[in-house]
Amino acid sequence: MSKNSFNLSGSKTGMGCAVLFLLPFVLVGVFMTGKVATELWGWRSAQSWVERPCWIDRAELKEQSDDGTTYQAVADYRYEFDNRPFNGSRVWLGSGFDNVGNFHRRVHRELQKHQTQGRPFRCFVNPSDPSVSVLYRDLRGEMLLFELAFVLTFGGVGVGGLVGLAFVSRKTKRMNSAREINPSEPWTWDAATADGRLLPKPNWIAIAAFTFIWNSISWPIASLFLWNEFQGGPSIIWFLLLFPLVGLGMLWLTFRALRIRIRFGLPVLTIQPWPFYVGDELSGTIEFPHAVPASAELVIELRVFVKGSGDDSDKEFFKEVTRIPNEGDRCSFQFTPPADLPRTELLNENTNDSTANWEIKVTGSKGASEFEAAYELAAFARNQSPATP
Repeated sequence: MSKNSFNLSGSKTGMGCAVLFLLPFVLVGVFMTGKVATELWGWRSAQSWVERPCWIDRAELKEQSDDGTTYQAVADYRYEFDNRPFNGSRVWLGSGFDNVGNFHRRVHRELQKHQTQGRPFRCFVNPSDPSVSVLYRDLRGEMLLFELAFVLTFGGVGVGGLVGLAFVSRKTKRMNSAREINPSEPWTWDAATADGRLLPKPNWIAIAAFTFIWNSISWPIASLFLWNEFQGGPSIIWFLLLFPLVGLGMLWLTFRALRIRIRFGLPVLTIQPWPFYVGDELSGTIEFPHAVPASAELVIELRVFVKGSGDDSDKEFFKEVTRIPNEGDRCSFQFTPPADLPRTELLNENTNDSTANWEIKVTGSKGASEFEAAYELAAFARNQSPATP
C-alpha cells in the first residue's frame, strides 16, 4: 500500500528507465547463453570426428596487451584422410584471444615441441567434410565456468528484474484502478491487505537472489585464478577463497530463511481495528497456519523509519519492542505509538507531508534462527485528503 513498494511503476518514465537499465543485462545473458550453447553443440559434434596423425608446420603464441595480457595459440598442420592430403589451422573449438587459465600457453608448448622434434601429433577430422579438422576437441572447463558466470549473473539479474517489474506493474495498475473507485479510502487500494490481514514480506527471495548472484560470480572466478595457484604453493591470490567462503555463509542464510518459510508457512498478522490511524492504539494478532515457534515468548518490534540512501543509515522516528507469551497458533500484541509520528506515503503521492515506513517484526525469543517474519504496515492520518498523483 505504501509507495515504497511500488515506486518503480509510479510513472511510465520510471518503468521505461528501469527496463532500459535491465535490457543490457538481458542481452549479455542471451548472447553468452548462445555462445555456450554453440560451444556445447560443437563439442558434441566433434566427439564423432575421426582421429588422424598430423604434422605441425607452425606453432606460435600470439599476445595482446591492453589492460592485461591475452594469448592465442595458432598453428598450421597437415594430415591425410582417405589417402588425400589436407591442411588445417584450427587449434580448438573456440577462437580469439583470452587469458582464462593457461590453455593457450600449454597448447603452444606442446605443439612447438612436436614441431621441433618432427614427431606427429594428432588431429580430429570431420568424416563428412575432411577439410574441417581441429587439434583439441575437449571442452575447456575453465572457459565454460567463466562464460556460465556471465550467463547466470547477467541473465539472472536481467530476466529476474524484468519479471519483478512486470509483477510490480500489474499490481500498481490494479491499485490505481482501486484508487479511482475509492480515492478517500487508501486502505482498500491493495486487495491483499484491504481487510487488515498482512502477510510477511518475502525477504527470503531477496536473500536467495543475492546469494545466487554472489555465488555465480565468486565460485567461477575463484576457480579460474586458483586452479593453477594451488600447484605452485600458497600465494597472496589465495585471498580469493574468501569470496566463495562468504558465498557458503550466504547459502546457509538462504537455507535457514527457506526452512523457516517451509516450516511455518505464511503467518498472518491481523491489525485491529483496521484501518490503523496514527495516534490510535495499535493492536493485532499473529496466527500460525502450520508449526508454532517452540520458544515460550515471541518478540514483537514496531519500528517507524525512513530508509537511508547510499551510505546513509536509516532515520528512525520510533522503535518499541515487547515480549508476549507464546499462546499457540494465535498470539495477541499491543502498542501505543506517539501521535506525532509520520504517516505512510501513499501510492504515487505528491505531498510535502512527512512520511515514513512502518514495520512490525516478529521473532522467537531465541532469535531469528528460530523464527522471523517482517510485515509492512500502512499507517494513515485522520482527515487525510485523497492522494493526488
